[in-house]
Amino acid sequence: MTNYHLWFTNYQRWKVGASLHYHYRDILELNVAGNYYFWTAEQPIYDRPNWDIKARLDVHIDSKWSIYSENYFAGKSIAQTSQGDQIKKPHISLNIGGQYTFNNWLHVYLQLNNYLNRKNDIFYGYQSQGCHFLLGVKYKF
Repeated sequence: MTNYHLWFTNYQRWKVGASLHYHYRDILELNVAGNYYFWTAEQPIYDRPNWDIKARLDVHIDSKWSIYSENYFAGKSIAQTSQGDQIKKPHISLNIGGQYTFNNWLHVYLQLNNYLNRKNDIFYGYQSQGCHFLLGVKYKF
């Protein structure tokens, strides 16, 4: 249970969550975690979904190449605006990528984010980017 005190309003959040981790022979790795939130307050809770799920699947093709899918889902939420309370649609973000491993400390990856090109509401009136990609390098030391 978490207690919050914000702008003369008191509210509490109870959370029930679960996670699943599956690993198969350094070939496949699956991680799924989700939460359901119970809010108690005197007024509506703004910009907080009632549930969320994160899922990641990694598939190692060989010792150098791997592909992965990283996804996020969240329920609808309420936004407070000058025109009254507005319902924001559920958040869905699907991402896919590939990675090449040079050695234990250097990796190069290419990731395609939000390939559904969905405009998710971050806050009411502010939307996330559509489909975009990342090219990056991971360096461990």
